[in-house]
Amino acid sequence: MSSDPFSGPPPDDTGSETLKRYKYQAQIAARFCILCASDNGVKSVYVEYYEDIVVEGENNCKFIQIKSKDSPGNWTLKRASGGLESLFRAFDNVDGDNNEYVLMVEGRVSSNDKILKKIKNNEELTDDEIEKISKEIGEDVGECEEFIERLSFRPNLPQKKHIDTHLLGYMTDKTNGVSKKEIKNACEKLVNLIFKKMSRVSSDCTPYEDVEIETINTKKERQIKKDEIEGEIGTVLEGPYPLLARDLDTDRNPTDLERKLIAAGATDDIIRLAKDRRADAAHRKAEAKNIFGDEQVTDVEERIRGYAAAEVAKHSNQQKPALTSFNGVLDKVSVRCDQIDPSGVFRQDPQLLLGMA
Repeated sequence: MSSDPFSGPPPDDTGSETLKRYKYQAQIAARFCILCASDNGVKSVYVEYYEDIVVEGENNCKFIQIKSKDSPGNWTLKRASGGLESLFRAFDNVDGDNNEYVLMVEGRVSSNDKILKKIKNNEELTDDEIEKISKEIGEDVGECEEFIERLSFRPNLPQKKHIDTHLLGYMTDKTNGVSKKEIKNACEKLVNLIFKKMSRVSSDCTPYEDVEIETINTKKERQIKKDEIEGEIGTVLEGPYPLLARDLDTDRNPTDLERKLIAAGATDDIIRLAKDRRADAAHRKAEAKNIFGDEQVTDVEERIRGYAAAEVAKHSNQQKPALTSFNGVLDKVSVRCDQIDPSGVFRQDPQLLLGMA
């Protein structure tokens, strides 16, 4: 495969497109972006570049055409011909013998259309059926035969009216212990990221407003990389926040937290852990306010303070109460994390709750 599969000029797709279609495509593309962020063999995702979606894998690219239904009825070869024509143009313009071409459609295949059913089931087509496809898309039989060898057909995409629910369910399957509200927020952020890659939307517009779409044919602007996806939804997929970069300057003055812990006889390990947990919790708190609101975040903080204060009071008469207090608070929030954080503001994560304490 060529190092750059996009060697030919992309087709001119300028013109007016409905935002409804764009949003649907973005929601389908979101699944591939989730796979990219989850290290499932996807290097990057392109949108509205050569095809509606291009999924770049380790050794090939999948060129995907998305077709939604604007009128009742099931899919026939004639109805699907526009999508096949578009995929053939991509096939005719890019390098790479391993590339795949996929037509994905909203809804079912007609029970009378044997050709689409055969392509769907990866069954061999007769010469007459290949000729019928070539006539339908207006291409040479020989080239059409080679194209069909790399063609896949995937019907039964979720209906537009149900796509939000399907995407939410898919994201939920990829997470662990994350609230539905937070997953929904992550889905919206991801779709917005994809939508902006697909279109020129001014900063004061949202994808749901009636704005003009200006096509971008620049490869870089159409590509969605793993780090961009992780920037929007990474913490939802990975669980608790990774540790933040720490200040390792030993010459600086100790913080108030360090002074309290030192006075209470804390070891260097306890001080480091306490600072790490607090930094992670502060990071989580900032995002949680945007998702859950100040009131719910404050409610959890007050519950934590109550449990922590009671635990610390039990050991206040000790000469060096830091270790027993630290472990006591951790034990308490571990056992009662569902009571302290019933809505999952801090994901019912004992380490994050300890950081807030």
